[in-house]
Amino acid sequence: MRNVRDLTVVNAADSACRHPATIRRWIRSGRLPATKIAGRYMIRARDLGPLLEADLMPVPSDWGRTATGEPMPNVVAAIRRSRAERSRELMRELRSIRKLSPEP
Repeated sequence: MRNVRDLTVVNAADSACRHPATIRRWIRSGRLPATKIAGRYMIRARDLGPLLEADLMPVPSDWGRTATGEPMPNVVAAIRRSRAERSRELMRELRSIRKLSPEP
């Protein structure tokens, strides 16, 4: 039986703002533990978080704060979230268009 906290490759890719091919590559290389069930990889949600944190590139120490002394925002993560949100919006629009179009 599938655990509620298990993710498919596509679900993991959506939540990580990565391409499914990246998730599969991480699984094949051993970076991301996964179990194959009925031909599909299942990933524990708790295994994905630490990998994403470790995947960030190191930033020079003097880049850690803004000119006002506040912590530097994670711009890359913000861009990835924005792209993922836009991608989900486009998919919803596409699905609604398909529902509205007459069958051939």
